Amino acid sequence: MVWARSKMIIQEYPYEQRRDLIIGWAGKNPEKAYLEIYHIIKDVFNVPDSHIQEVLFQWDTLGNKEKFKVIWRVVKDFDIYSYLRVDISLSGESVNGYGKLNIYIKPRFLTEYPQDSLFQQTILYEMWRRFWHVVFYDKVRARYLEESRALLREFQDRLKQLFESLASEGGEEVASKDTSQS
Repeated sequence: MVWARSKMIIQEYPYEQRRDLIIGWAGKNPEKAYLEIYHIIKDVFNVPDSHIQEVLFQWDTLGNKEKFKVIWRVVKDFDIYSYLRVDISLSGESVNGYGKLNIYIKPRFLTEYPQDSLFQQTILYEMWRRFWHVVFYDKVRARYLEESRALLREFQDRLKQLFESLASEGGEEVASKDTSQS
């Protein structure tokens, strides 16, 4: 990730047709998935704890009812210019130990170029950067994008395995669909 005050950002979705993924599950003790999903994130994306930011943590317990919402932002750096950012939102509720769980996955592949110095704001620099990007770096970005897709597929498969194991303990997967919303 480029550390600059002003920068040019190129954002892509890892999948053309599918921008976001929604997975739903209903069963016994959905709140137990919170810690398991965090471990899956660490394992699949292979990032340190400092690259997993818990943007929102909201957990309400009223009597026998629990309601929770957690949002993680995971940043997987590939090099100084490109990285994968995945926003994972986990929300659910349970009454007497039974409830439902929804996971929203929003992946974005970003490339940032600094635009701070006077030279970086000139047309000469922009022509050089564009040439370098098209001739050399575009192939590297394509490789990173394919690696991002593989990581996201593995993450989805691990979530499905988690829900299958939870289903064998008394739950069932209720929905898994792709959306084209941004």
